[in-house]
Amino acid sequence: MGSSMKRLMRRLISEAVPRKTKVSTRAMGRERVFTAYDRGVDTFVLENNILKTINERASILIVEKKDLRSGARGHVMTITSGTHAVAAIPLLHG
Repeated sequence: MGSSMKRLMRRLISEAVPRKTKVSTRAMGRERVFTAYDRGVDTFVLENNILKTINERASILIVEKKDLRSGARGHVMTITSGTHAVAAIPLLHG
């Protein structure tokens, strides 16, 4: 994954407001925990330790919040080292 994406993720982790609730699932043979970070109207959902496990084939999923909840503003971006199906799991948990 490009260094600009890693810089963005580091900045999100240090500057954005993390949510207290975490989503945990077992996928692709291992436990995966996701933390959501709010920045303005946008939410970024990152797999814990993503900076250590990220590779050139990271799965990134971007969804408009209004597609998940009527009247919501902003976007949700999920980043995982798993597949796109794994990236969708936190969205299904709300």
